[in-house]
Amino acid sequence: MLRSPYKLIFRPLEVGRLKLRNRLICGPMFVGYANADGTVSDRMLAHYERRAKGRPAMVITEHMAVNVAGAQFSNMVVLSDRKCLPGLTQLAECIKKHGPVGVAQIYHAGRYAGPWEQYKKARRLAPSATPFPLFGDMEATPQEMTLEEIQETIQAFADAAALVREAGFDGVELHGATGYLLSQFLSPRINKREDAYGGSFDNRMKFPLEVYDAVRKAVGPDFLVGYQYLVKEWVPDGWDFPEAGQFAQRLQKEGVDYFIPQGGTIESWNDPAVRQTLQIETYQVAMIKEFSRGIRGTPVFACGRIYDPALGETVITRGVADVIVISRGMFADPDWVQKSEEGRAADLFHCIPDCYECVQTQKSGATCAAWPYEIKKKGIWG
Repeated sequence: MLRSPYKLIFRPLEVGRLKLRNRLICGPMFVGYANADGTVSDRMLAHYERRAKGRPAMVITEHMAVNVAGAQFSNMVVLSDRKCLPGLTQLAECIKKHGPVGVAQIYHAGRYAGPWEQYKKARRLAPSATPFPLFGDMEATPQEMTLEEIQETIQAFADAAALVREAGFDGVELHGATGYLLSQFLSPRINKREDAYGGSFDNRMKFPLEVYDAVRKAVGPDFLVGYQYLVKEWVPDGWDFPEAGQFAQRLQKEGVDYFIPQGGTIESWNDPAVRQTLQIETYQVAMIKEFSRGIRGTPVFACGRIYDPALGETVITRGVADVIVISRGMFADPDWVQKSEEGRAADLFHCIPDCYECVQTQKSGATCAAWPYEIKKKGIWG
């Protein structure tokens, strides 16, 4: 059997109190396989178990809403109801029994939340009632969160993290990227509050820091807590360095176990120039390198069109990051890691640039244009 010529990406690494067997992880990607009642479905179990079998060091689930008000779609797991616990426990077991570390990503969509059909009673909440483009020419104005709703949301994050730990996962990841609620509070362009949660940089950091603190207290010091981190909004006057670097240092000081730095938001992705940038291989590497320089000592996971093991090896060799995140790559081919380890990178099924079939189909359950015909016909590579 051929063996991988890549050494660094298959070297073990300690993250928090856990040891990763290699530097390749199956990253978070919303596929929309959950039941309509917010619970884990059989299709979802099959999806994640199949990827766990492909030998990544870690599997991070798609984002799960901390409560109904934070849910973006009707086919996603909502952690505020304990009826999701049995399926969540099965999900942790499906991942961990094949060797990977299991991490559940939790989030609140903020102004990008529903309400969808079954969430008609939910309010679209945000730091401020700042209008924004929703779809095309459609504009939406969220409702500014009250102080009571802010505290309720912080508690919802803590409760969701505690449920993740109870289910048997090894860690939890806070989704602070893509323009969701945690990053909305940080952005001076979006957060126009005039109280203790808005205005100055210290005030805008207050909500995400309180969320992190509540989550850490809920899960304890030995449980992995990661952060998917928005570095740049990629819109005029958007969140960027130096504040992005300073906030990361605050999280590092608080004890976050790893970062997944990311650029862009739902809003910026509507810009044709940004969409074109997203198709360039390793398009985030320069940004990640700048981010990494400010937080040495905490593992950084790199993502963004790192579509083959040679690129991953180069990213780690150059000291840009410690770990490579494969999200759409492992959706297109769940054996991405195993094929790379066995020297069969030429056999990989690759995510197709500028395709977006997975995004276009996620409301009914994502599919991939790169899948072989027999897999595509089933609608799942499970």
